[in-house]
Amino acid sequence: MDNILSGLKWKICVFYLDDVIIFSTMADQHVEDVDTALHRLCEAGVSLNFEKCSWFCDVVEYLGHIVRPGQLHVQNKNVDALKHAQFLTTKNLLKSFLGKCNVYRRFVKDFTKRAKPLNALTGAELPPHLPPPTDVAIAALKDICHALFCPPVLAFPKANRKLVVDVDACADQVGCTLLQEEPGDLLHPVGYWSRGLTAADQNYSTTERECLGVVWAVLKLRHFLDGQRFLIRTDHRTLRWIDSTTDSSGSLMRWRICLSEYTFDMGYIPGASHHLPEFLSRASTVALQEDIHDDIPCLALVETANGLRTGRYTGTHTPELVEFDDVVKAQQTDDYCVEKSTRVERGTAKAFFHNEHHALYRRMPKGNQLVIPKS
Repeated sequence: MDNILSGLKWKICVFYLDDVIIFSTMADQHVEDVDTALHRLCEAGVSLNFEKCSWFCDVVEYLGHIVRPGQLHVQNKNVDALKHAQFLTTKNLLKSFLGKCNVYRRFVKDFTKRAKPLNALTGAELPPHLPPPTDVAIAALKDICHALFCPPVLAFPKANRKLVVDVDACADQVGCTLLQEEPGDLLHPVGYWSRGLTAADQNYSTTERECLGVVWAVLKLRHFLDGQRFLIRTDHRTLRWIDSTTDSSGSLMRWRICLSEYTFDMGYIPGASHHLPEFLSRASTVALQEDIHDDIPCLALVETANGLRTGRYTGTHTPELVEFDDVVKAQQTDDYCVEKSTRVERGTAKAFFHNEHHALYRRMPKGNQLVIPKS
């Protein structure tokens, strides 16, 4: 589907496997967008099941969610089966249940805390057939089911709305909340996230853990935040410290450079008023600890190298900014790139591919890499 609808994703449609949703702002434009997408599918020989299609709707069921203008809901029929759920007797069934709940964890405040007694029963030290459940485990199951019966309505992030990231950290966990400003200066939640700290992370000082929380939150939410100005709020003077510190340790410099790619303002909220992210960070959890991919990018794009423009870049030599179009143009004359592009067209270079902008990329385990020509 990526090849069939190349160049249309996020412009007039989004898709997951064979589920496609087409969106427009105006009815007349929607007719053209639907026609464009259908022509692509027809040319690729794709057939549609008409009974499963919905046309020109304001409300759409998509991937277990109800999508309304500016709002996201849980699809009721997907959680109705949980109303009479009995406690699961095997680890496989319990993992399957938690996996289904995990799809909607964005809607469930304090999900990791609520699921802790159930996650504890999926450990390798327990037998495949679970012992009789404790009262705590039964209460946790009922609590999660109840939370999914009446989940909150989340907002869709919009490019013209102010975004606020609330961050907090404690001794063993960090948490963040993404909020969007709605008409009337009201902040509406877009989602809730939390992460456990590794043993190495827990050795950080309080200030360093706060910095780690900010970096993790920004990288976690980068698909919402990149390309626009946003506000970060913490109950600690985190960024003032990281900008003024003379410590040149590897992690601090990486975090400093990572944050320099984004345009944001920093706000301070006293701990007594910072309830939600503080609770998310302090809610005990046995969830997996995520890696923080804070590797320093080797290519500074014009739209993201905000640190160079705003004076937060700390290097002694200021590199020239490189535009993405210049890289793509240089690929067309570079011998190595030309050879790989020819093999891509022949289908003999499985490790390389072209995106919708005809840029050459290499597939890597931790993400696709743009191939940089020698020139």
